[in-house]
Amino acid sequence: MRRSGPGGAGGQRGRAVIVALVAILGLVVGTAGAARADILQDLGTTYEKIAVQLAAAFPKVEARVAAVTANAIRIEGPGIAELRPGLEMTIFRRGEIFRHPVTNQPLGHAEQVLGTLVVTAVESGAASGRLVPVAGGTAPAPVPGDGARITSGRVPVAVLPTSGVQAAFDSADQTQLLLVARFSAILEKTGRFLAVDPQKVLDLLGQARGSSPSALEVSRRLGGAAVLSSRLVRDGTARVLETTWVSGQTGETLVSLRAPLVPAAFPPRFAWEETPELERKYPLEGPVRAVALGDLDGDGRAELVVGDEQNLTLYRASEGGLPAPVDGAVFRTGGLILSVDAAPVTGSDRAQLVVVDQRGEGRLGV
Repeated sequence: MRRSGPGGAGGQRGRAVIVALVAILGLVVGTAGAARADILQDLGTTYEKIAVQLAAAFPKVEARVAAVTANAIRIEGPGIAELRPGLEMTIFRRGEIFRHPVTNQPLGHAEQVLGTLVVTAVESGAASGRLVPVAGGTAPAPVPGDGARITSGRVPVAVLPTSGVQAAFDSADQTQLLLVARFSAILEKTGRFLAVDPQKVLDLLGQARGSSPSALEVSRRLGGAAVLSSRLVRDGTARVLETTWVSGQTGETLVSLRAPLVPAAFPPRFAWEETPELERKYPLEGPVRAVALGDLDGDGRAELVVGDEQNLTLYRASEGGLPAPVDGAVFRTGGLILSVDAAPVTGSDRAQLVVVDQRGEGRLGV
């Protein structure tokens, strides 16, 4: 390889990629510690945080109807303090006892659903709300003594794919399936939710390509389950996950949450697993085509080599720990760079730099 002067094209291109060095500082100063995860891992960690908040948003409450007026229903009972305006409760009427056909032991009570109570106000020991009747108006009107509850069983929910996500190495369909399956599994792990099969959700959305069915329409086709939608947005330099829970009964938004994307970390299995994160998270001003790490001078610390289209620039960690270019260590390959690697190919303790350019030649350098 021929060395190019500091004022040549190599020097200019080397300086153009200096912004990339902050992203790979951890790789230059040492290989110990966990590597940054990719966007799917970040979302999985953020989903866990959201799931805990959603579980807390749906308390297990059972009360009784205390009064009914033309405009409102008042309920009383234990757990009322856990309610908040906007929550929905099922209004029901208890019927006759049903028994085991052989032993005649009582198994429970028949129940008739009278409608949905949308909580509008909560006070000490009581709450009030408006009634959303059962579709078709076939149920009788609630009366004092009827029951009202937020089920103590699992709340059914259909998780939609998170929008605004681009994942390296995965097709759009694969990414959607991964996101829906991950979020669904995390919700079920809380013990509060029962997620609709992810593939069933995606099949339904696939049938509506070209149009976007409303959350209420999705819920209707999936048996009345609530719908959980989310999107990844930018808020300045940060990324935020916005999550919306839509009722399967009324189509109203019951919960809206915003959470900053939580950075995840995992031990790298392969060197290339770290590259998509760097490209995703840190903008590069120069046409970077290759990055390699290796102990090129035998001092026990890895040097960083950044390659653009035809030039290689060598960086070492400075005394302050920040990577800095080595004076005069800019090399021109003579052809369009295809790949760069560093390995002790000669059997010595020092790594050699191997460059393959468009001419199809592999050469040892440094």
